[in-house]
Amino acid sequence: MRKLLFFGLLIQFTNHSQVIAQTLTTGIYATSPDASPTTYVEQKGDALKTVYAGKYETKYSRKEANKYTSESGGDYITINSTSSYTITNSAGKQAVMSLVLAMPYIDKSLLQAIDLPTGGKGYITQSVPFDITGNYQFDGSAAVTTQFNPDGTGKYQYALSSNEAGQLFTIRWGLLCNDSGQILAGYGNGVASYTLMIYTTKWEGISLQHAKSIGRIVVNRDRFKDL
Repeated sequence: MRKLLFFGLLIQFTNHSQVIAQTLTTGIYATSPDASPTTYVEQKGDALKTVYAGKYETKYSRKEANKYTSESGGDYITINSTSSYTITNSAGKQAVMSLVLAMPYIDKSLLQAIDLPTGGKGYITQSVPFDITGNYQFDGSAAVTTQFNPDGTGKYQYALSSNEAGQLFTIRWGLLCNDSGQILAGYGNGVASYTLMIYTTKWEGISLQHAKSIGRIVVNRDRFKDL
């Protein structure tokens, strides 16, 4: 910072050349909202990790304030903002990736341990970035009840067919998380997909899709509510 006395006034000049490093929001990024497959990105200090299509992982390390270089040195990421970055490959080709699905960490105190159907322990939460709660309409003529309450309880009725309702259960529910407190999700074609765990006589997983493009949340592909 430089100081200059001009006609009795003290004028200060600040050096703005120093760039403060941006922090990317953890989540799934894509070149457009309808892109599929997409890339999961997680930043922790001087380390940044991307996972493309759910299986191709690349690790980057910080070289400059907002620039991260891959372990191979062939690719680098420049962070534009908290929700956008530019990736440049070894041939110089660039693509701007924007956040399409934020995946915030949930406070571990809000996680509930459950027994997974496949064995072992899993975790669920009702603290989600959109409103799941309420009553859902069934995509058929049967009077099928689906209700999720804010406290993690509710009602769930199976459908024997499109015009015949099955048994009604009082349930517990939550979205599946990992043990770090991160909700597990996928994204493609404008739809965010989650695993909704419900407990009837045991825990089981069903699909929950947050389809913002059509303004609906869809559960088990046969019941929905409008956003």
